[in-house]
Amino acid sequence: MLSQRYQIGRLLGRGAVASVHAVTDADGVVYAGKFLHASRDGDESATARFGQEARLLEGLSHPNLVRVDGSAIGVDDAGNERSFVRMELVEGCGLDVLVAREAPMPEARVAEFGRQLAEGLAYAHGHGIVHRDLKPANVLVQVGDAGADPVLKIADFGMARASSLSGVEAGALTVLGTPDYMAPESIEPLAVDARTDLYALGCMLFEMLTATVPFPAATPFGVLRRHREDPVPPLPADLSPAMRAIVQSLLAKSPADRPPSAGIVARRLAQIAAGESALALVGEAGIGIAESITSSCAGCGHPLVAHVAVCLNCGLASATLEAGSFGVVITGPGEVGDKMDAQLRQQLLVWLDQNPQLGLEGGKGLKQRIPRLPVVFVTRVSERSAKAMVASLAALGFAAEAISGAAIRHPQVRSKAGKLAGRVGLIAMTSMGGMFNNGVWVIGVLAVGAVGALIGTTVHSARSVTRGTGRKPDALGPELRAAFDDVEALVPTLDQPRHRHALRAVIRQVLALRKRIGAEQDEQLALALTRATATTGTLARIDRQLSEVDLNLADDNTRALLHQRDLWSGRMLELSGALEGLRARATATQLRAAEANDDGGLDDLRATVEALEEVQSL
Repeated sequence: MLSQRYQIGRLLGRGAVASVHAVTDADGVVYAGKFLHASRDGDESATARFGQEARLLEGLSHPNLVRVDGSAIGVDDAGNERSFVRMELVEGCGLDVLVAREAPMPEARVAEFGRQLAEGLAYAHGHGIVHRDLKPANVLVQVGDAGADPVLKIADFGMARASSLSGVEAGALTVLGTPDYMAPESIEPLAVDARTDLYALGCMLFEMLTATVPFPAATPFGVLRRHREDPVPPLPADLSPAMRAIVQSLLAKSPADRPPSAGIVARRLAQIAAGESALALVGEAGIGIAESITSSCAGCGHPLVAHVAVCLNCGLASATLEAGSFGVVITGPGEVGDKMDAQLRQQLLVWLDQNPQLGLEGGKGLKQRIPRLPVVFVTRVSERSAKAMVASLAALGFAAEAISGAAIRHPQVRSKAGKLAGRVGLIAMTSMGGMFNNGVWVIGVLAVGAVGALIGTTVHSARSVTRGTGRKPDALGPELRAAFDDVEALVPTLDQPRHRHALRAVIRQVLALRKRIGAEQDEQLALALTRATATTGTLARIDRQLSEVDLNLADDNTRALLHQRDLWSGRMLELSGALEGLRARATATQLRAAEANDDGGLDDLRATVEALEEVQSL
């Protein structure tokens, strides 16, 4: 609490919970004072958040944050004392006013404003603070001397929380924010982290560039639904590829697909604002990730990632085509002898076309006609491949079984062969009746025909309706292959999509980085991926434990668990940031036609991996 008394002056602004007045100390220095409305004095939640802003920000100093000095006592004209939060006085207007007046703004101006906001966020995040309600109305634009660029200052941390949840008030675990700028994960408080602020920054950049928020709707619920479900709306056609890439990455639905830190965003925007070459930014943001995507999941339709035989969105094992002694038989829907559902057959053909990495395509038995059940889908594959194929077929709507050995041993395949042989024999007898008078000879001919029909239909029934087209061998070295095997073992056990998405982001970064620096660093990349996998497993375990308790009534043990969770989550973001930074360096180095290996960046990565190892031992 600041000891001296302050004289309360003119009203500077007013919100739903508090108002801001000019306050003057004994030396005549003017500050801004944030006062809780008298009507809110009995609101425990509002009072707690009001005091928390002073506690979280006291002592922090950054050009792009409104400085908060702590709590103080003010005296009004009637001599009444009121407590307030003392802040620096910013002469200017809110960014919302500037956007309403000037948007759509030029790209360079938006990039500079975005850089300042990202710098302020990076400082706050570095001190363990997540804003949770970043929006233009909570940003002040300080007008400097004539000709000087305006300075943006992030204000109103009343909804902020410490990134470590231990010791914070219960409101930190509730859903808060302004719908137009709320990230999809905001409805799940435990999923909120620094990247939630980055999503809000993306919404603000979009609004400055287009004069509208990205997902307008008639109701708050409609806005939130669009944030979760709708793709990013079109950006101006004359926008540079670098600015387009950064806005789209900030507005990614999953936090794992956004930039890992505000510092990286600030550096990218600084380059755009300065008019520097955007080639490195485009390469960093798009090329590597696009190359790592191979095909789509049969269950959810999301892109699969190369070298990972499991979907990193829904957790479904993706089909592979390893050699072995197993096969897959489609048994439904339907009965033995029924034709395969025509719509499902078409979906199956489309799925095969969309997954060339399988090295498998529909053969004549599937492309040219609708086969009858059961259908031998594939033969001579490994047990793992057969089980993954069955899972993918089930996701497409088929009933299927993995079988060991020859397909003809399957009882339904033999039943189908018998029925078809009977039909062929009946047709033969009908067509041959009356052609010959020698009954014995006729019976012999029919017997031979029946045997031939049985053999022919059996062979036909056991024939696969697909054919191999050849598949590129796994190009990973043994270290990385082992690391990817660990990923495939973990993903099906993860309950929350956000954990799978976080792992997917690291995998994409590893694959993109490998394309930049070559296979010489496979051992280091494999170690980073192994640590990321272990970290993800630990976070998933902690979240399962936290799901069983009431966080708003948390005891010391639960708070300690929350602290561990934040420690692991922070390490995961650091690892992602190290990989991202190294990829940016490698891309820039390649563009300069210089040496592709960056020892300094690798040292950063090694240090981050070692930090993960230290946490692992706790």
